[in-house]
Amino acid sequence: MDIRKVKKLIELLEESELTELEIREGEESIRLSRSGTATGGPNRNPVAACA
Repeated sequence: MDIRKVKKLIELLEESELTELEIREGEESIRLSRSGTATGGPNRNPVAACA
């Protein structure tokens, strides 16, 4: 598969809301997937206690 096609597929994935893309051309295939960023649960902001 031509590198220009691969770059175009990457651009398509980045510009869309797709999370995964798989293309087959004859015996060649490419699968691209985007992983989400991991978050560490709920945001905990400590609150100062008033005395």
